[in-house]
Amino acid sequence: MIKTKADLKFYLQCDRKAQGLPERTGIWQQIKNLFIPPTIWDFTFSLRCCEYYANNQYVNTLLGVIYKIRYLRLSEKLGLKIPINSFGPGLKIGHAGGIIVNQNVKIGKNCSIRPYTVIGNKQDGKNEQVPIIGDNVTIGCNVSIIGKITVGDNAVIGAGSVVVKDVPANAVVVGNPARVVRYN
Repeated sequence: MIKTKADLKFYLQCDRKAQGLPERTGIWQQIKNLFIPPTIWDFTFSLRCCEYYANNQYVNTLLGVIYKIRYLRLSEKLGLKIPINSFGPGLKIGHAGGIIVNQNVKIGKNCSIRPYTVIGNKQDGKNEQVPIIGDNVTIGCNVSIIGKITVGDNAVIGAGSVVVKDVPANAVVVGNPARVVRYN
């Protein structure tokens, strides 16, 4: 969770590094960004700023409202339904479009996620059962991760997989339902 300005800076540095962006952008790059369509980085930046303002009760300040509006607009435009305070530092979004994450899911640091992925819940009538995803997890295209399961650290989930059971650490899983094919 982002509580301080230092946390915000750390999260943004990790996200920028994960997405392969340079440490700093020059004035010409910033001017160019005004005239080109929004990017994944714009969404990630807005997401992290919203987390900072929401966690510090500054939601109703002018900057908090501006970032919230920007986050919601970019979310709609890019097709990314990622709630605040779900991902750890180092979030890498492969491409825009079709990423849906339940608001109660907790995902560790350095997660790489690709389009048309659903990380959701399984309702049993009493409560929601959501996944917990570890650190350094790579999630391929068109993946569904559903239910009260745990995905271990350094796991790789192949494209088109449907994960409904726990995934051990360092495992590579594929298929519907997903099964372990090897360990890294």
